[in-house]
Amino acid sequence: DGPRSCTLRLAQSYGFTPRDAESADDAPPIYFELTAMQDMRQVRDRAGNLVGRTDTILLVDATGEEPLRSDTIAIGVAPTQVDGDTTFHDIASVEPVAPGGVPLMYEVTLAD
Repeated sequence: DGPRSCTLRLAQSYGFTPRDAESADDAPPIYFELTAMQDMRQVRDRAGNLVGRTDTILLVDATGEEPLRSDTIAIGVAPTQVDGDTTFHDIASVEPVAPGGVPLMYEVTLAD
């Protein structure tokens, strides 16, 4: 597979305050389009033995919004295609790939 369009849904909307709605759940979502490569990696213990779990890894281009653990992400869906049936995945970890201190991409591990 080649690069895939993904939609990052921010955990909080910019400029939203609790006075703007009856609850934080009423805040309008903010979406960003990201480009990512998807990979599946088998997890190993410290001795190198497979533990029977596979993690989904996204290598996200660092030219867009930086994903955070509190955000969620939809794979293969552009922001304009998001609807009530869109599946968003929780993010377990985000590691910048930054040789020389400048992020080139983010390695995003999705939660189980």
